[in-house]
Amino acid sequence: MVIRKCKEMGLNIKDLESDQKLQDRVLSIHHIYSHTLNSTAAFKIIENNLGTAYIQQAQKLLVQTPGVQRGQLQVGEPITPATPAIPESGAPQEKPTAVLTRPPTLAGELGR
Repeated sequence: MVIRKCKEMGLNIKDLESDQKLQDRVLSIHHIYSHTLNSTAAFKIIENNLGTAYIQQAQKLLVQTPGVQRGQLQVGEPITPATPAIPESGAPQEKPTAVLTRPPTLAGELGR
């Protein structure tokens, strides 16, 4: 219905489904541009029939706001470790769950 109205207005319209070769070419170009725009910083591409292209790219700006950043301490703020380095004398001690042994060396212990 829309195509008919456009043709009545005098526009030169060619249905892509009627020409398989043209449809393949148009879809190939569409996919190339779609992939480029989705996977790069480009957001506008203008290209002529001579292969000259104008491509606009977005620029990423990193803005750091003042204040405490994650993991940053303020002057005078006490530092409290999550677990003490030296256990308190009355604290229960955990028993090791595995015994570590030295692996055999090629030179000496394999043949014994």
